[in-house]
Amino acid sequence: MQEGETGEKNILFELKNSGIDMYILHDIRLEDGDRSAQIDFLVVTRKLIFVIESKHLIGDIEIDENNGFIRSYEYYGKKIKEGFYSPVTQNQRHLQLIHDVVMNHKKNAIMRLAFDHWFSDYYQSLVVLANPKNCIRNYSKDKQISQQVIRADQLISTIKKRMRGKLLLRKVFQKAKMIKKKHRVLNKI
Repeated sequence: MQEGETGEKNILFELKNSGIDMYILHDIRLEDGDRSAQIDFLVVTRKLIFVIESKHLIGDIEIDENNGFIRSYEYYGKKIKEGFYSPVTQNQRHLQLIHDVVMNHKKNAIMRLAFDHWFSDYYQSLVVLANPKNCIRNYSKDKQISQQVIRADQLISTIKKRMRGKLLLRKVFQKAKMIKKKHRVLNKI
């Protein structure tokens, strides 16, 4: 099993055993024109929708003061320190695609305005580091980065803390089903 799959399995276990009523969409591929995204988890609760990017990385993770992501690890006794693409930025692109797909689905101008206005309040980004051995050192001055990048053991408490608002469950599940209909399976070679 690949490392990414192991991490996603750990996160799925946490979600399924959370005791929170939720609809879990896993490994969703969305397309909108020439744009596409593979979303690890779309978690729909009674109050919020979480877009979760999972990372199962080896080593310690550092977020520098400029929001750069760096991992440090040892490989055969050699210390390696390397940057990697920001999973926060990756997940922001996922959120933008979800926003655009749902907006394209809405025909009523008032509904489009309302959705656009409230999108960031109800669609929440989380980057979950699924390797229990990861240590996170966050030197970012951006408070949102600290709130978005968490360890797997913090996932459920983070979801519980963030849940607020009064979306009707029926409407939320309708949105999840609409997004799921947009899911496209890749042809495996």
